[in-house]
Amino acid sequence: MRNSGTRVFLILFALLAMEAALMVACPPPVSLKTPEGKAAFAADQLLIRVGELQDAAIAANGTIDPDTKSPVLSEATTRRIVQVSMIIATTLNPPKDKDGKIMPLPTGWQVMVTTAWTNLKVTLHPDEVKKLSVYIASIDVLIGALAPATGGVQ
Repeated sequence: MRNSGTRVFLILFALLAMEAALMVACPPPVSLKTPEGKAAFAADQLLIRVGELQDAAIAANGTIDPDTKSPVLSEATTRRIVQVSMIIATTLNPPKDKDGKIMPLPTGWQVMVTTAWTNLKVTLHPDEVKKLSVYIASIDVLIGALAPATGGVQ
């Protein structure tokens, strides 16, 4: 039986997960008609969802499960999630040129993001996947959206 602390965490986790799922369901604005615009929108949404996953992982790591007396999410898993989040954030936040104009995303950014995400997912224990399932699903949807938006992941 779970105590009230675990129940509160699970309720908060479920609410955040529902918010993430609703946001993924939002299509790009009608004004984004070009493949590049759609890819940029998907990349922006992906960056937001990865940040939410990172925040949830850090919160879960800081929450002690009273039944097991250990964090809800291990430090090692939290560290891997933060590292992948940083890789994705670095890839999707292109630098600005000397005039302050945002430079284009690097060639192959879809492959970099997809590879980092896939490598993270294969390291997660099934219990961790279950705890993070809504975040994982929302990111999977966005990564899948990158292929059609760009004419295929290259």
